[in-house]
Amino acid sequence: MMNLIELKERIAIDDSYSLLERHLLLDLINTLPNAPGYRPPNYLPRIDSLFAFLSVDEGGEGVVAAQINGMMMPLIAADQSRVLSLRPVARHIGVQSGIQIHLVQFTERHDLELFDA
Repeated sequence: MMNLIELKERIAIDDSYSLLERHLLLDLINTLPNAPGYRPPNYLPRIDSLFAFLSVDEGGEGVVAAQINGMMMPLIAADQSRVLSLRPVARHIGVQSGIQIHLVQFTERHDLELFDA
């Protein structure tokens, strides 16, 4: 399995690449979502609220989930851009299922536990 960090370090110091080529290669590696060892960086300094798409039926409420890249993923977001990207998926699920979908925002944060690496 390729170690992307080592590969990026080798590219960064290899003098056979121009500065432009190095930046291009490193940018390409950073956009490989399925590459071994790839973990996109967090981009929000702190999450103080969460948005969730909830289904509402006679039994109550539940978090809406959709199959994304072969996995069931809950439709939750921490910023408006992610909400905008999930909105069409939630709308489609609501129309197809006939179930009412609500977009809600949770705004009170309580840090309950910390798991160190």
